[in-house]
Amino acid sequence: MPRKLYLCLLCVICLLGGCSSDSPQDQLNDAVRQLQRNLDERATSAVLAQLHEDFRAQGEYDRDWVRRTLAQVFVQQPRVRFITLGRSSRVDRNYADVGHSRAELALTGGDDLLPERRRNRPYSVSLEWRRDGDTWKLARLDWR
Repeated sequence: MPRKLYLCLLCVICLLGGCSSDSPQDQLNDAVRQLQRNLDERATSAVLAQLHEDFRAQGEYDRDWVRRTLAQVFVQQPRVRFITLGRSSRVDRNYADVGHSRAELALTGGDDLLPERRRNRPYSVSLEWRRDGDTWKLARLDWR
């Protein structure tokens, strides 16, 4: 009897272990939501931790630019908020370690932060993620 119980418990543990892992798509969605939370909480170090070591924004700005920019915005514009109006994410069909996200992003509460022509207009943001083990890291960020 103890042997049957042991085998049964072993099978249950194996089945539960197989169910506990999120899919790459779920993990990508979680990474996008975490980035939004980190921005909402003004957690610059947490945002930087989500950036890939080869991160580039607009093809030219690096991680240090992100650090300086967020520090400046969060100190000089304490009421600024990043509002996601809509977003979608997907794992690349050809490269399982690459993910893509698109979002419409509005900035509010930033006195004189945005040029007059950009006020009340969202930015179209494209993000490219790279998978590092079970973690998605933001590698590319472009906006218009």
